[in-house]
Amino acid sequence: MNKNVMSKIDKKYVSKIKELNKKLNMGYKYAEAMEELKDHKIMDISISLDLTNDDEYTKYKEDYYRGTILINEDLTFEGVINDEKYITGKMLGNEGITFADFCNHTKASHYCGIRQNDKLIGRHKIYSVSSGVTDKGGVVIKLADSTKDFADEIDLETEIKQLKKYFDDDVKDMCVWFSTNIDSETQRTFMTLRNELNERLVNVLSNRISQEDLEEKVTKEEVKQLRLQRKLEKSKQTGK
Repeated sequence: MNKNVMSKIDKKYVSKIKELNKKLNMGYKYAEAMEELKDHKIMDISISLDLTNDDEYTKYKEDYYRGTILINEDLTFEGVINDEKYITGKMLGNEGITFADFCNHTKASHYCGIRQNDKLIGRHKIYSVSSGVTDKGGVVIKLADSTKDFADEIDLETEIKQLKKYFDDDVKDMCVWFSTNIDSETQRTFMTLRNELNERLVNVLSNRISQEDLEEKVTKEEVKQLRLQRKLEKSKQTGK
């Protein structure tokens, strides 16, 4: 191939393939060599409404967001969901995630989730230049190790660059704001979310205790009725 007419993307592919061949000649296993050639940790992400009723859930299937993110060493990341939205954010270690997705409609959605029972339970808020912030309620965020290799990574990096070019100025401003304020925004939403989950847990526990008290009262009443019934039967037999 003529390097003088190759694009930057093609050159990156070729350099990666050269590295791959070197590692294979050194005795690396193919899967290990492919993994080492990645510049980021690659993960698949999906977001759905936090619904517990299966019948209700099917109506919102079109609201399912799916995509891939590239995670940097400092746990910040960029990615694309639904093949059209650029997302940026930060992993919170094993505890959770915070991020915002941006599009060309002068508004952005912000998500923040914390781990609970092996699920990331979160809140979803829409930021709009004209109407401020609107809380859209609960979401479930799923993360999984991706099977994508370095070639997919290069394609995704290219797609991210293309999407970022098309932002309206307002969305660009929000993107810059979120990137520069991500740590403080994380703390604020993280604490809010934790308080909401704690409140939900307290309500569940109190309802459970009330239910147990009710069951205990019912059991005592049943015993009382049974004893009364036995006394009546005994008195009838004595009368005979």
